[in-house]
Amino acid sequence: MNWLSKIVILSLVFTTANAYSLTNVTVTNELTGDPITVHCYSSNGDEGTTSLTLFGFYWFSFDSDALTEKKFLCSITTQYGSGDYEVWNIYLMNNRCGNNCQWKVHLSGPCVQWKDTLVCQPWQNTN
Repeated sequence: MNWLSKIVILSLVFTTANAYSLTNVTVTNELTGDPITVHCYSSNGDEGTTSLTLFGFYWFSFDSDALTEKKFLCSITTQYGSGDYEVWNIYLMNNRCGNNCQWKVHLSGPCVQWKDTLVCQPWQNTN
């Protein structure tokens, strides 16, 4: 086996290994009316701020094995309410959404998809 073949095989092994720790978080606006604002962050960095219209979504991904701080938060602001919510932590990964956390913003607050059920949190601040 030549050196180029060895490099290609090693690259495939590392890519496959890293794919298993990749975690995705998605926040989808399911509210009619004014756009919502979503700002996601952790102690390791800022994922940015975006404005979402109806059915617009915002997503980010990260290597959950490489984190020293195992928590991501999103500040969500709507015409109905607002708050800072943990959208990913070890508990959610192990007990609810695994490596694919899907959040949906509803009238009553943000909800995480857990199997066939939405588990919702109320707005921390109501308008």
